[in-house]
Amino acid sequence: MASVVKRKRKDGSSSWYARYRDGRGKDVWEKCRSAREARSRAAEIELLLARSAGAWMPPAKVTVAEYAERWLAERGPSLRPHTLWSHRRIFDKELLPYFGRMPLAAVSRSDIKAFAAKRAAGDVSFNTVRNVLAPLRAMLSTAVEDDLVRENVALRLPRVGRPPRSIEAPTTEQVEAVIAAASPAGRGPIMLAATSGLRRGEVFGLRWKDVDFEARLIHVRVANLDGVISKPKTKAGERIVPMFGSLRKLLLEERAASPFKAPDDFVFASQTGELRSPNGWIKWEFYPALKRAGVKRFRFHDLRHFAVSQLVAQGANILQISRIAGHADPSITLRVYSHLMADGLAQAAELYDPLRTVAVDGG
Repeated sequence: MASVVKRKRKDGSSSWYARYRDGRGKDVWEKCRSAREARSRAAEIELLLARSAGAWMPPAKVTVAEYAERWLAERGPSLRPHTLWSHRRIFDKELLPYFGRMPLAAVSRSDIKAFAAKRAAGDVSFNTVRNVLAPLRAMLSTAVEDDLVRENVALRLPRVGRPPRSIEAPTTEQVEAVIAAASPAGRGPIMLAATSGLRRGEVFGLRWKDVDFEARLIHVRVANLDGVISKPKTKAGERIVPMFGSLRKLLLEERAASPFKAPDDFVFASQTGELRSPNGWIKWEFYPALKRAGVKRFRFHDLRHFAVSQLVAQGANILQISRIAGHADPSITLRVYSHLMADGLAQAAELYDPLRTVAVDGG
């Protein structure tokens, strides 16, 4: 049984406790902030004791870091490799430096809001903040199921951070200048991203068996997460994209010059035929090419936006663009690139007319 106990302090104020005997037979007093909270906690504990036939015990003072390691190990087999890799990276770089030493049960909503505000202060979008908090929110949901915390304090947080900026793709002149300034080892990945819209992991995970020169198609099957091969993060990520003429010519030249041309060899392998690190390649090949070209610095990922923007400008329909980009749903493409599609409205007024065949009497 659990009960509510009221005690008087020396200053005349009251303190409230939920009192119960746990599964070890130990008499436990949990301090609460108010009578209402004490009654709620006592009722909750009674339910936990009843469900466990009196065996329930309060959670040990496990830290966030300890539980995160256990949670990742237990959840790992059920997660996509890309998701597990992303969760571990976010915990290691973002969450554990801030929350790691805190007892899991002591993490409060105000703690998470303070972390989110600090993260947003770095001029990042609210999508970035949301993505950083996603693994913590998922972990706390499991902790609630394990009776280690009473509620998921990471749910329904207010949005913080700036709204996402509209995508500004590099211009054709900029991309052509960077390709011209790139080294022989840099030209291929840049052209592949700029013509097919592949992400950097997909560019460096590409093998020759995925390149169909006769059908002029590229099969996107895996992504290189900086040295770790994984399937794309969504089913739509596994896709077939067209090999446009300029890219086909370059890949034929690339294969002819490469000592690594077996079906399982990487298209853009290292000098020893191994899998390249995308981050390392970008640092030593892409950014120097930008500098030599004398163009405003942009990200390698912006080449993907360039490819999509060119498809929009050349009149490809939204379903085709969505499939090439590897979006799970065309609505994602519309949301991300709608501002580019709006640019063609004036031209549409000249090209189309739903009532074109209807005679309109202007007299």
